[in-house]
Amino acid sequence: MFNKNVENIYELSPMQMGMLFHSLYAPNSGLYIQQFQAVLNGTVDVEKLSCAWQSVIAKNAILRTAFFWENLEKPLQVTFKQVDVSIREVDLTSKTEGEQATELEELLSSDLHSDFILSHAPLMRFHLIRLKDERNMFIWTHHHILLDGWSVAQLFKEVFDVYEALVKEEEPVFQKRKPFVDYIEWLQKNAAEDDGHFWHEYLSGFEMPNRLPGEIRTRLPVQPDACNFAVCEKTWSRESTEKLIQCAKSHQLTLNTIIQGVWALAIHAYSGDEDIVFGVTVAGRPPSLSGIESMLGLFINTLPLRVRIDRQSSVGEWLKTIQHQMISLHEYEHTPLHEIQKKSEVAKGPTLFESIVVYENYPVSEIPRASGHGLLIERSQFEETTNFKITNSVAVSANRELTFQMKFNKHEIAESVCTAVMEYIDTLLDYFGNEGMGVPLSHIPKVSAVVQEFYLEQAAKTTDYSDDRCFHQLFEDAVNQTPDRTAIVCEEQTLTYRELNERANRLARFLKQLGVQNETLVGVHADRNVSLFISLLGILKAGGTFVPLDPAHPAERNGRVLEEGGITYLLVDSNDAVDASANCKVINISDLQIEQYAPDNFDEPLSASQLCYAIFTSGTTGTPKGVLVTHSNLVNAAYAWLEEYRLSEFDVKLLQLASCAFDVFMGDVARTFVSGGTLIVCPNAVKLDLPRLYEWVDRHEITIVESTPALLVPFMEYVHDQRLPMKSLQVLILGSDYLAAADYKQLIQRYGHHMRIINSYGVTEATVDSSYFEIRSLEQWHESGESHVPIGKPMPNTYYYILDEQLRLVPIGAIGELYIGGRGISRGYLNRTELTQQSFVRDPFQPDKRLYKTGDLARWREDGIVEFLGREDHQIKIRGYRVELGEIENALLEHEAIVRAAVFYYAEKSSLCAYVVCTKDTSRESVLFDLRRRLPEYMIPHSIEFMETLPLTPNGKVDRKALPTPGDERGADDESQLVEPLNDIEDQLLEVWKKLLGIQRISTDQSFFDLGGNSLLILKLFNEINRLFPNANVSVSDLFSYHTIRQLSKYIRSKHETDDLDLLLLQLEKGEIDLEAAQSKLQLISRQ
Repeated sequence: MFNKNVENIYELSPMQMGMLFHSLYAPNSGLYIQQFQAVLNGTVDVEKLSCAWQSVIAKNAILRTAFFWENLEKPLQVTFKQVDVSIREVDLTSKTEGEQATELEELLSSDLHSDFILSHAPLMRFHLIRLKDERNMFIWTHHHILLDGWSVAQLFKEVFDVYEALVKEEEPVFQKRKPFVDYIEWLQKNAAEDDGHFWHEYLSGFEMPNRLPGEIRTRLPVQPDACNFAVCEKTWSRESTEKLIQCAKSHQLTLNTIIQGVWALAIHAYSGDEDIVFGVTVAGRPPSLSGIESMLGLFINTLPLRVRIDRQSSVGEWLKTIQHQMISLHEYEHTPLHEIQKKSEVAKGPTLFESIVVYENYPVSEIPRASGHGLLIERSQFEETTNFKITNSVAVSANRELTFQMKFNKHEIAESVCTAVMEYIDTLLDYFGNEGMGVPLSHIPKVSAVVQEFYLEQAAKTTDYSDDRCFHQLFEDAVNQTPDRTAIVCEEQTLTYRELNERANRLARFLKQLGVQNETLVGVHADRNVSLFISLLGILKAGGTFVPLDPAHPAERNGRVLEEGGITYLLVDSNDAVDASANCKVINISDLQIEQYAPDNFDEPLSASQLCYAIFTSGTTGTPKGVLVTHSNLVNAAYAWLEEYRLSEFDVKLLQLASCAFDVFMGDVARTFVSGGTLIVCPNAVKLDLPRLYEWVDRHEITIVESTPALLVPFMEYVHDQRLPMKSLQVLILGSDYLAAADYKQLIQRYGHHMRIINSYGVTEATVDSSYFEIRSLEQWHESGESHVPIGKPMPNTYYYILDEQLRLVPIGAIGELYIGGRGISRGYLNRTELTQQSFVRDPFQPDKRLYKTGDLARWREDGIVEFLGREDHQIKIRGYRVELGEIENALLEHEAIVRAAVFYYAEKSSLCAYVVCTKDTSRESVLFDLRRRLPEYMIPHSIEFMETLPLTPNGKVDRKALPTPGDERGADDESQLVEPLNDIEDQLLEVWKKLLGIQRISTDQSFFDLGGNSLLILKLFNEINRLFPNANVSVSDLFSYHTIRQLSKYIRSKHETDDLDLLLLQLEKGEIDLEAAQSKLQLISRQ
């Protein structure tokens, strides 16, 4: 480096430091490579064009600069006295237009994705592509670390001015400029000491980066690569642009401010966040530095702009607040971004923001269109990839047209959502341009007109089911059609439709005589035997309301149900079924003599709007709450199942697994009776015994079953592992709000060709099922980055809204709370008026209808499918990241030994614990090793608990409350639990870490970043490691993958072992050592 050609050596600017770091972190990615493309019409003198570039480069030191960092305390930039450039010519004149287009695309892509060697100047290259005699494409590619946009525009103009002079054989006139080093010296002299205090105050309270529009949850960080990026772009007409510019002027705003406000609203619409931070670029050219405007170099800096959504403020006033904030940032605009992040409360793991808005005051695409050199620049464009997930570039062209270009990482941002985002931006700009500045921010729509129309169309869609019938009348239809068909099978007990109907009619008359009237709540405490089904139908025929109590539930809970429901009549199938002190009339149906009552159906009609059943679900206060479901609710659901599951197309033999106190029980009954099928009750003793369960399914030729994934996934896995035939089953319904994608895809792969495999979603308050998802082959699977299965499309006569806290529609792809509307919405909660009013709200778009507020997070996909994203109380934050426990569970299930997994977060310890069930022996180390290949470090559980089985609730879901409290396996603060080095490599690494981090007590399993490591320290660590272990070839990106001493040591050792082994084999091949000596050395290597 230090030779006679060196002109100057000096430090980097903050922005240059950031670009150097990201370029080293993602080598061969095309990151920060800028490519200018221009179509030149006219005769191009390549020799003179090359001479023009060479002359301008000779006059500007920054264009002769390279960057060095290895074995240096800090990176430096070196200016050379002379560098050589040349223009590579490519002749495509003999090619057809199609061939030209193909070769051009390949050349441009290859050039854009080819990195520069940052220590070799000049960091630029040139191509001239001959297309026709006087039609050429000129390509200038350089690294952004040299120049900002303002500099590029000046440089390009000067080059073509010099070229024009050379063509005319005149003496070129060069712009007199001060060198970039003057700016670096100014920075060093003017470093503000109180910058840190300002940024700490400015970012106080902001703890987590905002979720971006269309952001895909990826398990592992996606390394930036230009190949991964796509562009979504929109240009507004001159008329629309002028209207927007005039609107900005009339409110004393800049167009840049409006664009920043629009992007803040887009993030707000998609994330729901009201405290928003994204990046903005500032010119960085200090007015006090003489000659700054004409200098060439990288002066810009990226700063965080914090925008709060003030609902009460008018749009105009809110935008003025943003503009004032931008002005306040200028005093501190030279602070390096990594230093700003240190002053924030965002954890060390995530970056402060993942999107940036670049407003180009001098768009590069408008670099001179024509001059006296005989060339017309017909078309020009600029390509670049940054390290942000979304880079928004905004400019107004010379012909006064606004262009908004969104460049996004396709691996992290859903491409389809970006189109919708652009539609929303168009909606906002139109709204602002048409005098929407005085409107309160709370009135600004969060969706475009197209999206609102989508929501309202699906809400208005109805299917004409008979809504004036009661549920028992559907059963009576089946009795009339197939009276002698078996309706119920309970082990050795069976009843035909006629027998069941007659017994129910007799019981109904007894109950009416007893005093049961319309909507009288009648409790039933019975096992799942024929008495239960007779009681259900008898109560409904009498006009009463069926209230099931599961005998398996604790007596205390059932007692609370009786008390909360004010139940005066209780049917039981055993004299000791309930506490004798129960304040209700208890009737033992096993001993009941009702043969004297008539077996005929009732003539008097009942209203379909009256109550059918009440299911008591868990309440947050500990007291069960009763959900009141009407006949019309259940009848609509029954007809929807009949249609969607095509129950009339096969012989329905339904395996009944659910507890009677679980609403799926009513779904099982409805699906069976509406189709005239047979309901086969599975005994409790059989349900969890997989071999016996298979025998039951096989013997009874079951055609349809619904249960939770916790039961059905292992059952189907058992069937597959045992290679058992499954000929009869036609519909497998996994009823759950969370079904692992890996489990579902495996079921589809194994069984999708001969049975329907359905993921159903529903809540008791909206009558069992509200939507379902189904594919028939893996080719239909839509990869969205989520680890679980979508909940699909709403059932007939059901509609979904996804709303924010203000009950505003959120965009397609945005996360919000799921609200359910339609004919399945129940009446509410028994004797809980306040709770009913909180959970059942008026439809803001159809005031005569009600919605149920689920508390579930969800989003619409662009294909009309809804994804369930968990409940807010199941979302946790770890080191600043949003984490879904289900994602970790799904990763655990990919381990070859693990068949069941549950993850729990202990907030008091900030600790994750995994509970796993294995089919064969494995170790905690094996599980953790496998997880680290699939998940980022912050999602790795601190404890692994091996279980014989996972505890289940009565409804078949994992009972998280019953999981044992784990031991804490994290490294503790006391000396006894410090993980010490195991070998010389770890000893050396430990000393390096102590030196760089300034910490003396470091455990070999602690993350470099958790201990305060940052991008600058990573570069120092890179130098130290390559000095200590020169043959290991450790890269900067390796230091992100292996960021504990233990991980990095193993990686370095693996490199040494490979080198030693290669040397050993070479010596053996050359005969320098014999086989015995080689074996001895091999044993020595393996023990190291």
